[in-house]
Amino acid sequence: MRGLVGESGCGKTTTAKLLLRLIDPDCGEVFFKDKNILRLNEDELFDVKRKMQIIFQDPSSALNPRKTIKYILSRPTLLHGLCEKDEIDQHVEKLLKLVNVEPPSMFVDRYPHELSGGQKQRVVIARALSLNPEFIAADEPVSFLDVSIRGQILNLMKELQRKIGLTYLF
Repeated sequence: MRGLVGESGCGKTTTAKLLLRLIDPDCGEVFFKDKNILRLNEDELFDVKRKMQIIFQDPSSALNPRKTIKYILSRPTLLHGLCEKDEIDQHVEKLLKLVNVEPPSMFVDRYPHELSGGQKQRVVIARALSLNPEFIAADEPVSFLDVSIRGQILNLMKELQRKIGLTYLF
């Protein structure tokens, strides 16, 4: 786990977006696993991006309000060919259990506006985990949550790091 510290507006979020190639830098180099990801072709970049995910600070903005939780969690997996359509229900259930959203059957057909802030952030984390990443940039992942929920989310992320072996940048 690594931390990136700085004042508001100094570029922490921009740095995370640059690392994940959500925006392109004007100059410099970005390395992931000894590869300069700025020099990769689209197919190579597609594979690398699967291993690098981001958790944004505002879970409400990070989730499509018109899609169900099942769709939100299954879409990345299907796009990357990591799961067959007939395995999606089990995959989504596993992800929701992994982030302590239980019972999963109560949540898969719901929409983001029907969830609490903590539940939404857990879904955002589950979506990031859906591609089995090695690296997650966590952009102030608890700043939009109630104080009572912040510790739970941070403890969950710490537990996931231990279980899965994730590398985080906070």
